Amino acid sequence: MKENTTEQAVGTRRLWLWRVHPWLSVLLAVCLAAMANFLSERHFFRRDFSEAQTAALSDRTKRLLDQLPFDTRVIVYFRDQDDLVRDVKNLLREYAYASRRVKVEVVDPDRDLARSKDVAVKYELTEANVVVFDGGGKTSFVEAGDVAEFDARTAYSGQPARMTLFKGEQVFSSALLGLMQTNRPVVYFLGGHGERSPDNYDPAAGYSSLVRRIRNEHMDVKTLVFGQEPSMPADLDALVIAGPRKTFVEAELNILKRYLEGSGRLLVLLDAGTEPGLDALLADWGVTVGHDRVAGLTLTGNELLVRDYGDHPITRTLWNVATLFNSPRSIQPAPSREGRWPVPTGLTSAREGTAGVPADRPVAVPLAWCSERGWAEMTPTEQPPKFDPATDRRGPIPVAVAVEKGPVRDIQVEIRPTRLAVFGDSSLVANGPLSAGYNPDIVLNALNWVLGRDPLLAIAPREPRYVRLAIGQGEVQTVFWLIVVLVPALAVFLGFWVWIRRRK
Repeated sequence: MKENTTEQAVGTRRLWLWRVHPWLSVLLAVCLAAMANFLSERHFFRRDFSEAQTAALSDRTKRLLDQLPFDTRVIVYFRDQDDLVRDVKNLLREYAYASRRVKVEVVDPDRDLARSKDVAVKYELTEANVVVFDGGGKTSFVEAGDVAEFDARTAYSGQPARMTLFKGEQVFSSALLGLMQTNRPVVYFLGGHGERSPDNYDPAAGYSSLVRRIRNEHMDVKTLVFGQEPSMPADLDALVIAGPRKTFVEAELNILKRYLEGSGRLLVLLDAGTEPGLDALLADWGVTVGHDRVAGLTLTGNELLVRDYGDHPITRTLWNVATLFNSPRSIQPAPSREGRWPVPTGLTSAREGTAGVPADRPVAVPLAWCSERGWAEMTPTEQPPKFDPATDRRGPIPVAVAVEKGPVRDIQVEIRPTRLAVFGDSSLVANGPLSAGYNPDIVLNALNWVLGRDPLLAIAPREPRYVRLAIGQGEVQTVFWLIVVLVPALAVFLGFWVWIRRRK
């Protein structure tokens, strides 16, 4: 009797353990999952495996985030149906992962009505598709048009606009850098000689779109007229001369000469067929202005399509990016002692290959040039331009040059270098070309380089990758029968066969 009682107790204990064991297993699995989740939240490895790497951060941005001294709230004020919002959110999520000081909030104006109203009132937003950076007592805005570039040709065909460049990291890091800067650089546009005005909103010839982009990069824009100012303003960080039509007088040229000799920063955009009288001033700094018109690879006969660039901080991020100039004049380094024009092919950098150049001599580097099929048309008014081997010069012909005079390689000096960039066309960043899809990056990069904001020039835009399947009608039919008919039929047959087997 006692043995039966003992066996019954053992059986009851086993039955109890058998019933409890699954629950203990579930509890243990939950504890292990919680522990793994806790550890993975603090110790994780992230990597972007996409081909275009649109969400990967560069080392320069990571160092910038490490130096962020204050908490920053980033508000993505985008409509959810916008195709760009996915790339924007993915990239800003990487900013938040890289720095605990960055907090990202997504607000959809069509769904989050209450929060959307608060954001619009607080930051005075009148339109959606804006990214707001709020930190350090300052606010910065990045519009959707500055985040990416699209192929305008798809719009004319009735298809959705196709993204050609994603510049999210460049503009977002610029916005953060603007919040961290104690002083905003001041850029003056010179007037009084028929120059393009920053206050001109003309849809074709105005410069208001360029000025908006400059201000979005956290710079202030003002105007300067020599007759109204006795000297250069004290807050001037860089001077822009855009498309002058009238000739400079000697007193004005002397002001510019003294400004450059005093470590000045100058951006000049000239046009073919004009004679503003800056040739001698620029020649003193190693730049030769051509009295011609550069022609070559074009779309309609007036534009010059440029794909060849020098290895310079201004152009280092323009790989595989085309820049359109409108009938530019040649702008190139001064000829060598033998009288030959320097061939830009094989150029390495602004200071390499200049070991024999004295330290106090400016170094001029071509930034962009036409291909060998282009030429310098010595009759600028000829329409359409036609190469004449007797008078015209065969390419490559530079249309933009950067000049620097100051610090020398391997020598530590405290002298602020003189920097100037000269372009042979001022219309490439006017309102009309920018609205038509022209790329303003080379001019904006030149302005940043002139100002000494080199860190922003090292972040290159990303080119999206598109995968296309080219299949014929017969292959479409094959795929249809395989996926829509054969696979479901096979599944039904296997199910029926298993049912028959179990019946037996």
